[in-house]
Amino acid sequence: MVDFEEYKRIGDLINSGSLGDARSAVINLLDSRTKRNLPCNEILNHLIREVGLYPYMSPETSDWKDVFAANMFRADVGDEEDSTLHLEQAHILRRLLQGESLAVSAPTSFGKSYIIDAYIAIRKPNCVVIIVPTVALANETRRRLAQKFSGRYAIITTTDETPTGKDIFVFPQERAFAYMDVIQSIDIFIVDEFYKASLKDDRADRLLSVMIEFGKKAKQKYFWGPNIDGIESNPITDRMSFVKESGFKTVVTKVKPSYKKFSDKPITDEIKAKELLSILSEAQSKALIYVSSHPQVAKVQSYLLPNITPVENGLCRSFSEWLRNNYGNSCPILPLIERGIGIHNGNLHRSLAQLQIKLFEEPNGLNTILTTSSIIEGVNTQAEKVILWNNKISNKKLDYFTYRNIIGRAGRMFKYFVGYVYLLEKAPEQERNQIELPLSDEVVCGLDQNEPGVPLNKAQKERLMAYNTELESVLGTEVYNRIKSDASIKGASPKLVLKLAKKIKHNPYWPDNYDALTRTSTRDWNKPIRQIFNVSHNDFIANRITIGLSAFSRNWDYSFERIQEYIQRCKVKANETFKLERDINYLIPSVLHIVHTIKFALYPWTPDIRSFIGRASNAFLPKNVYELEEYGLPRMISKKICQKHLIDLEDETIPITQIINSFKQLGCDNLIERLMPVLSDFDIYIIRYFYDGI
Repeated sequence: MVDFEEYKRIGDLINSGSLGDARSAVINLLDSRTKRNLPCNEILNHLIREVGLYPYMSPETSDWKDVFAANMFRADVGDEEDSTLHLEQAHILRRLLQGESLAVSAPTSFGKSYIIDAYIAIRKPNCVVIIVPTVALANETRRRLAQKFSGRYAIITTTDETPTGKDIFVFPQERAFAYMDVIQSIDIFIVDEFYKASLKDDRADRLLSVMIEFGKKAKQKYFWGPNIDGIESNPITDRMSFVKESGFKTVVTKVKPSYKKFSDKPITDEIKAKELLSILSEAQSKALIYVSSHPQVAKVQSYLLPNITPVENGLCRSFSEWLRNNYGNSCPILPLIERGIGIHNGNLHRSLAQLQIKLFEEPNGLNTILTTSSIIEGVNTQAEKVILWNNKISNKKLDYFTYRNIIGRAGRMFKYFVGYVYLLEKAPEQERNQIELPLSDEVVCGLDQNEPGVPLNKAQKERLMAYNTELESVLGTEVYNRIKSDASIKGASPKLVLKLAKKIKHNPYWPDNYDALTRTSTRDWNKPIRQIFNVSHNDFIANRITIGLSAFSRNWDYSFERIQEYIQRCKVKANETFKLERDINYLIPSVLHIVHTIKFALYPWTPDIRSFIGRASNAFLPKNVYELEEYGLPRMISKKICQKHLIDLEDETIPITQIINSFKQLGCDNLIERLMPVLSDFDIYIIRYFYDGI
């Protein structure tokens, strides 16, 4: 009887035109009935149809007219069966299919991936380019698309694959520059989280550059981001229609200001920790704990470890044992994993990050993930609960826009109709988010002077001309013309390019002992690397890089535990090991590519260090072993495959696409059988997960 009163109230809201309130009421009712194990009846299905949430309808208990209406919103999304889109998904898809370029603002739970998949399945474009914020999200997107389209498309996520003519490129902006001259025409150019181009930092500059360069070649553009109220006039989204779908929600978010319980006294970390433990002890559900920085992660960890007992479920116990065997007892994430808690950040080995998200999705896996702001850009994971430990990001106050993106992780279609947000500190004040996409000097100076791709004002034209004139005067016209479109130069900071060009032109033999980078002795590498990074960064970074080189140069031969022990002897903390490896495979290639390109162009007799750069970019692992970690296969299992001579993962000349095909031909069960008895149960779990993604 209570539900019938609610049906009437919802009907009244619909009749009065309050569709947003009616939609929220329908979702709350779906949540309530699901928890009581009550199915959708004919009345509720009709109300679901009226508010446009067609995917939530149950056809078997719907009136035929409602089923007929819902079927109008079914679309091919690449699966074996068509899927039902909700009202606003269908509107956006229709506009894309009509050829419009759109910049869309919609909630995190809106379901943008269905729109992308439906567009590909229906339109069958030849070239799709998708730019995502992180490698982790590129891998997640690749896994989803591979399951649907790998038979029809090459899905390219690394920098050395060969396009086939039917390609879906998925990568973060840093990798896009490798294909700048390879991709000639793009049917649809998609940028996920495009608002990040407004953040005024180095990554934002690189993203803007990619948006401009690929925008020149794109027949159609689709940019997506959450919680955007408007876009200031700018040349990048010019001629794109802005669509705001912020009011169309598929889940309900309920915010609980827990900090108000303690308004009569100062809120200390101890008080917050007590409340955090109380929230986690409530009815078992998946929770994300947001903290502002890595030091804060350590602080929250110090409260969790003594107060949460190790879990008994088989998956967490198996994962813990696997970590102990493969990473050693001092593995930084091990104590938390034993307690059913994961850690999400951008420094972990990519296979470890993927495994934790996979286990978080499992009903009997991880219950909680402790995360910095990386969770709002790294993966599409959502939970029933989001707990904000801090109202900051790093040392700055959390702005309302970022706050909305974080709490948008609470709730998920079909899984958590209602998401709960617990605030242990006060939320930022609500404000309008009008994003700007400014062309900084760094972006302007990186443009092609003859074909910039966007209209420039007089000052910008003068700045671009002045930069090119200065760089040309340093390098000479011939060398300047030869390297200005090189991917290593286009993808770099113009300020850094100019600084290194001046240094190299002034001294052809800088850095000292440069030819050591063509040899295998790690001790000889220290001098040139230290000199280069003292110029490009600072002495602190230079020192870290030389320590990392000494440690990771034997990455394929030594265990992670042995490498970590060496790093600790060099006075680097154990929990810095993952970050140090990331510095090696990102910072070294990004800087040395510039140095090599300029030196080789100016002085052809200079030693060729490209082999060293390639090894560093793969963290001194075999190239395919490193790339397989992005597919979810840890290096430890790759080593077992090599030792059994099942697939040659050490041959640098074999492309990753051929390696993946070798795995497919071998087959999952056959691989497991031939690796026995050296596999643990969790090794087998990982291999099956890896095969699901290819």
